[in-house]
Amino acid sequence: MPPAVYATRDTYAQVLQWGQNSSDEWYHPVSRSQFTQGLYLLKAGDTIEFILDGVSNEVQVVEVGTIYEYPLLKHVNGDFNLMNLRVDRVIRLKRV
Repeated sequence: MPPAVYATRDTYAQVLQWGQNSSDEWYHPVSRSQFTQGLYLLKAGDTIEFILDGVSNEVQVVEVGTIYEYPLLKHVNGDFNLMNLRVDRVIRLKRV
């Protein structure tokens, strides 16, 4: 099964409000467990699934953030407040 990232309508709405995100291109927060379950293999240009409330969409990976980039983005763009999500990395995605 290819790697995928997931969101609900509520969490996706929060993603779009965070920093420089838009519905066409956004930083998607990823927990350590999600990252180690296949997302670490991603590289720029890869196409993966973005599953929003069970509906699959193809997105392209623009970049895969390293562990230190989230605190920097948090400092520049404000905190990404998702309850019970330990965000260690971010993946920049864009719609294809």
